[in-house]
Amino acid sequence: MQNLYRSRNDKKIGGICGGLGENFNIDPSLIRIVLIIVTFVTGFILVPIYLLAMFVIPKEPRVNRFDSYATAHGHTGGMGNPNQPFYSNGNTGQQFQPPYPPPPYEQPFSSQSTQQGTKEQAASSSIDDMMHDVENKVLRKEIEKLKQKLEEYEKGE
Repeated sequence: MQNLYRSRNDKKIGGICGGLGENFNIDPSLIRIVLIIVTFVTGFILVPIYLLAMFVIPKEPRVNRFDSYATAHGHTGGMGNPNQPFYSNGNTGQQFQPPYPPPPYEQPFSSQSTQQGTKEQAASSSIDDMMHDVENKVLRKEIEKLKQKLEEYEKGE
């Protein structure tokens, strides 16, 4: 007998009806219609049962779609033989040569661009400082207003 799983592919709420359909080879839409009708007829007794089934029945295991391709073409998966170089064809021991040469090493930033970067960082940090000061001033004003309202409330006015 097959294990019952919640469907990953054909699910609307929890995958229960899709899993039942896959397990018993029945259209899941038909199971959903019957479930809805029986739920109304029995006075919603199936709702907690469905929710319980969502927690009890495990999800369908994931299937790696590339396993069948890799097995058919002689790949065992993973990084291959750890004793061979990474770029190896596995049969002759010859290393794989990429079709293009590696790019030449370049400095990512010139000194001029780094100077511009420090100016931009200084400008943005000064703007951040100004915004922080404005926020503090606004918060202080709000705190003063709240203190005044609290004093008025305590006086009973």
